[in-house]
Parts: sequence; C-alpha cells; structure tokens
Amino acid sequence: MNFKNDFEKICYNACLKFISKDFIQVRHNEVIKTEKTIVSFSGNPKKEVDVLTLDFPNNIKLLISCKDFENAVPPSAIQEWGDVIKVLNENSVVSTYFGIVVSSKGFSIGCEAWAKTDNLGMVPPYQGKKNSYSEEIIITMLQRVIHVFLRTTERRSEERRVGKECRSRWSPYH
Repeated sequence: MNFKNDFEKICYNACLKFISKDFIQVRHNEVIKTEKTIVSFSGNPKKEVDVLTLDFPNNIKLLISCKDFENAVPPSAIQEWGDVIKVLNENSVVSTYFGIVVSSKGFSIGCEAWAKTDNLGMVPPYQGKKNSYSEEIIITMLQRVIHVFLRTTERRSEERRVGKECRSRWSPYH
C-alpha cells in the first residue's frame, strides 16, 4: 500500500490495531460514492487529500485526513476538508459523514472556525506554538475519538433493536 508520508501510515496502523477488521473497514485513498455523486481523492483533478475511511454501523462514516506538514496545518486545508465532508453529506441520502483532520505538527490560528462546521474535528484539538504533542499522544487522541464513535454507533444499534422489539410487542397484529 502506498502512503503519502510516514505519519499517514502510522495513523492507518493505529486504526487497524484499535478496531477489528471484521467490524470496521479501514481503506486508503478510495473513491467515495454517495447516492448522488462521486468524490475521488486520487482522480482528476488530483487532490492533495489523503483519507482513511472507517465504516461504522448505521451508515456512519468517519473520514480521517492525515497531515504531515513541516509547520502547523493552515486554515485552507481545514476549509478544503470541511468542503469535502459537506459535499458528501449534501449528496448522501443514507450515510452520514464525519471528518477528522489529524496533524503531526498541530494547527495554525484560524483552523478552529472551519472545524466547527460540517461535522469536522481536529486532532490534536488545540493549535498554537505553546502546545505541542508527541506523535504517541496524537495517535492516542485519534484512537480515543475512534473509540467514542464506536461506542456511540453500538449504542444506537442497541436502541434501534430494542425499539423494534417494543414496537412489535405492541403491534395490533401481534
């Protein structure tokens, strides 16, 4: 598998170590098709977006963009990723897309405003020169976010199952 940088490979392996392959598929640089559109990360025009895609139950999809810049991620990169997530959600009838930008060098001022929209988050969550995180801490943060998504989707699956059972018990045809 070709990775754009070592940090992307580390994030990919962290996802695979944390999540069962049977339960969630982790794919790299794929074409994402919704009911109304296709978003390609490697086709023409070539986009500088690297993505790990995790498919959760209940049609929830988490897309992770791994950034390994020399300096902090600029707001334009967050804006672009926010636009991708927004287009996917606008053109999907069934799935809900969430995005995370993971940066090995943190984020520059102005990124938070873009991340607060369109189901988008940042790891690590705070930008600035005073706060720097080791790669190990950043990967731990990523894994915790994935764990929260996993727990949330499991809870929703259980709520849907119980709801269906209750409705069937009270059905006039039962």
